[in-house]
Amino acid sequence: MLARWFLSLSLGLLVACTDPDLNIPDSTSIGASQPLIEIYSPAGDAVLPAGLPFVLDYAILRSPRGHHVKIRIDGGKPQIVVRRRGKHRIHGLPPGEHRISIVEYTKEGEKTGGAITLRVTMRAQPQTY
Repeated sequence: MLARWFLSLSLGLLVACTDPDLNIPDSTSIGASQPLIEIYSPAGDAVLPAGLPFVLDYAILRSPRGHHVKIRIDGGKPQIVVRRRGKHRIHGLPPGEHRISIVEYTKEGEKTGGAITLRVTMRAQPQTY
Protein backbone atom coordinates (compact mmCIF):
# COMPACT_ATOMS: atom_id res chain seq x y z
CA MET A 1 0.00 0.00 0.00
CA LEU A 2 2.87 2.36 0.82
CA ALA A 3 4.42 1.66 -2.59
CA ARG A 4 1.10 2.47 -4.29
CA TRP A 5 0.80 5.73 -2.33
CA PHE A 6 4.39 6.68 -3.22
CA LEU A 7 3.74 5.89 -6.88
CA SER A 8 0.59 8.03 -6.85
CA LEU A 9 2.46 10.85 -5.14
CA SER A 10 5.34 10.63 -7.61
CA LEU A 11 2.97 10.62 -10.56
CA GLY A 12 1.09 13.61 -9.14
CA LEU A 13 4.30 15.57 -8.67
CA LEU A 14 5.55 14.59 -12.13
CA VAL A 15 2.33 15.80 -13.73
CA ALA A 16 2.36 18.96 -11.63
CA CYS A 17 5.96 19.78 -12.43
CA THR A 18 5.45 19.47 -16.18
CA ASP A 19 2.27 21.56 -16.35
CA PRO A 20 3.18 25.07 -17.57
CA ASP A 21 0.19 26.56 -15.75
CA LEU A 22 1.32 24.95 -12.47
CA ASN A 23 -2.07 23.32 -11.97
CA ILE A 24 -1.01 21.02 -9.14
CA PRO A 25 -3.67 18.60 -7.84
CA ASP A 26 -4.83 18.84 -4.27
CA SER A 27 -3.82 16.33 -1.61
CA THR A 28 -7.18 14.55 -1.61
CA SER A 29 -6.80 13.60 -5.28
CA ILE A 30 -4.04 11.15 -4.30
CA GLY A 31 -5.61 10.02 -1.03
CA ALA A 32 -3.47 12.09 1.34
CA SER A 33 -5.22 13.55 4.37
CA GLN A 34 -2.88 16.54 4.79
CA PRO A 35 -1.25 18.92 2.35
CA LEU A 36 2.25 17.94 1.33
CA ILE A 37 5.03 20.48 0.97
CA GLU A 38 8.36 19.42 -0.48
CA ILE A 39 11.57 21.40 -0.75
CA TYR A 40 13.83 20.24 -3.58
CA SER A 41 16.68 22.65 -2.92
CA PRO A 42 18.60 23.56 -0.97
CA ALA A 43 18.95 20.26 0.85
CA GLY A 44 18.24 20.17 4.57
CA ASP A 45 21.20 21.17 6.72
CA ALA A 46 22.95 22.55 3.63
CA VAL A 47 26.01 24.76 4.07
CA LEU A 48 25.88 27.71 1.67
CA PRO A 49 28.10 30.75 1.12
CA ALA A 50 27.00 33.70 3.26
CA GLY A 51 25.92 36.82 1.47
CA LEU A 52 25.20 35.12 -1.85
CA PRO A 53 21.66 34.56 -3.16
CA PHE A 54 20.26 31.06 -3.57
CA VAL A 55 17.03 29.53 -4.84
CA LEU A 56 14.39 27.83 -2.70
CA ASP A 57 12.77 25.28 -5.03
CA TYR A 58 9.51 23.81 -3.67
CA ALA A 59 6.17 22.23 -4.59
CA ILE A 60 2.90 21.78 -2.70
CA LEU A 61 0.07 19.30 -3.01
CA ARG A 62 -2.47 21.70 -1.61
CA SER A 63 -5.22 21.02 0.87
CA PRO A 64 -8.82 21.35 -0.37
CA ARG A 65 -9.01 24.91 1.02
CA GLY A 66 -5.37 25.81 0.45
CA HIS A 67 -4.84 29.17 -1.24
CA HIS A 68 -1.32 30.47 -0.61
CA VAL A 69 1.86 29.85 1.33
CA LYS A 70 3.95 32.12 3.48
CA ILE A 71 7.71 31.74 3.31
CA ARG A 72 9.54 33.03 6.38
CA ILE A 73 13.20 33.23 7.19
CA ASP A 74 14.06 33.06 10.90
CA GLY A 75 10.45 33.92 11.81
CA GLY A 76 10.68 37.30 10.04
CA LYS A 77 8.22 39.06 7.78
CA PRO A 78 6.60 36.52 5.42
CA GLN A 79 6.72 36.48 1.66
CA ILE A 80 3.23 35.51 0.45
CA VAL A 81 3.27 33.23 -2.59
CA VAL A 82 0.16 31.98 -4.43
CA ARG A 83 1.92 29.62 -6.85
CA ARG A 84 1.95 25.98 -5.79
CA ARG A 85 5.33 25.29 -7.32
CA GLY A 86 8.08 27.74 -7.57
CA LYS A 87 11.61 28.85 -7.32
CA HIS A 88 11.82 31.57 -4.73
CA ARG A 89 15.04 33.61 -4.79
CA ILE A 90 16.47 34.27 -1.36
CA HIS A 91 18.96 37.09 -1.18
CA GLY A 92 22.18 36.49 0.68
CA LEU A 93 21.82 35.69 4.36
CA PRO A 94 24.43 36.55 6.99
CA PRO A 95 26.74 33.86 8.41
CA GLY A 96 25.15 31.45 10.86
CA GLU A 97 22.24 29.00 11.03
CA HIS A 98 18.90 30.02 9.55
CA ARG A 99 15.42 28.47 9.48
CA ILE A 100 13.29 28.73 6.36
CA SER A 101 9.64 27.76 6.79
CA ILE A 102 6.82 27.32 4.30
CA VAL A 103 3.28 27.24 5.71
CA GLU A 104 0.06 26.82 3.72
CA TYR A 105 -2.97 29.06 4.44
CA THR A 106 -6.58 29.27 3.28
CA LYS A 107 -7.88 32.32 1.41
CA GLU A 108 -9.21 33.55 4.76
CA GLY A 109 -5.74 33.33 6.34
CA GLU A 110 -6.19 30.16 8.41
CA LYS A 111 -3.38 27.59 8.57
CA THR A 112 -4.27 24.35 6.77
CA GLY A 113 -1.79 22.12 8.58
CA GLY A 114 0.71 22.04 5.73
CA ALA A 115 4.11 23.20 6.90
CA ILE A 116 7.79 22.43 6.50
CA THR A 117 10.92 23.95 8.00
CA LEU A 118 14.40 23.75 6.55
CA ARG A 119 17.66 24.61 8.29
CA VAL A 120 20.60 26.01 6.37
CA THR A 121 23.97 27.22 7.58
CA MET A 122 25.53 30.19 5.88
CA ARG A 123 29.31 30.08 6.04
CA ALA A 124 31.48 33.16 5.62
CA GLN A 125 33.76 32.98 2.61
CA PRO A 126 37.47 33.62 3.07
CA GLN A 127 38.74 36.94 1.74
CA THR A 128 40.89 36.68 -1.35
CA TYR A 129 43.37 39.38 -2.27
